[in-house]
Amino acid sequence: MAWFGAFTPRGYATKIVGKWHLGTYPDLRPLVRGFDEFYGFLSGGHDYFPENLTYEPLKDIDRRWAWYLTKLLDNETRVGTTKYLTEELNDRAVDFIERNKDEPFFLYLSYYAPLQEGKAWMYDGGNRVPWIVRYPAQVEAGSTSGATITSPALFPTLLELTGVDAMPEQHVDGRSFAPALRGEPFERGPIFWYYPNNSNQGGTPSRSVRDGMWKPIEFFEDARLELYDLAEDLGEKRDLAHREPEKTAKLHAALCAWSELVAAKIPESNRHYDAMMAGTLACPDGSGEFPGCAIPGNDRCE
Repeated sequence: MAWFGAFTPRGYATKIVGKWHLGTYPDLRPLVRGFDEFYGFLSGGHDYFPENLTYEPLKDIDRRWAWYLTKLLDNETRVGTTKYLTEELNDRAVDFIERNKDEPFFLYLSYYAPLQEGKAWMYDGGNRVPWIVRYPAQVEAGSTSGATITSPALFPTLLELTGVDAMPEQHVDGRSFAPALRGEPFERGPIFWYYPNNSNQGGTPSRSVRDGMWKPIEFFEDARLELYDLAEDLGEKRDLAHREPEKTAKLHAALCAWSELVAAKIPESNRHYDAMMAGTLACPDGSGEFPGCAIPGNDRCE
């Protein structure tokens, strides 16, 4: 059970509306992971226009990105809609609130919005988003906070606010930011990011840490280190790594120590790359020589 199920024993009705993106297999879906109800889509994104949503079971998907064109799921039933996606999700969320307004409920409304040069990048376009909270019992209307938080902190925060005992074995390094919501001092400490992959949004293998307003980024492919002072350069236009070598080295050491602590696997260079691309090294699947040999799932070895 995921953390969403922690609120059910306290009498909360729970529902997710919108994007799931945590697995499509039956044992990974919302109703198995702790939600009472689900309405939305399992993939990481979806088409907005109802006339395009024609696919039903995932096994019928016959081309790339077609999972963005499935009919929506109402719990485990595929259903059509005549509304623009955002409107449909709004209506389903409002319906849940109306049905449960007199009792405790937990609603997770997850819209899908395309990002441009942000997702999977270590620059702030990839990890800085606004956070809006409405909680009249403890959050003053119109107040703002400069506290830095991350999504793993949501679980322990909700546990604290709802009076549920902490579950450190589940929220691990997530730290409740309830004090920040109440306008009290809150210091999260360094925040680390680690992304060892190439992404279809353009991000490359890298890792980063933010300590206060200082933020170094290490790019694995060329071992490049950049350093930014977000207090003076929120757009990350001025790399200060060469002007601040001691600061860069100190923060990089902290980043390396954290990576070792969590056993993060660091990408390694392919020492056979030149030979493979020159055609002097056999393809590992035995199908031929590089380049152009066949590997399942790829048109060619690259």
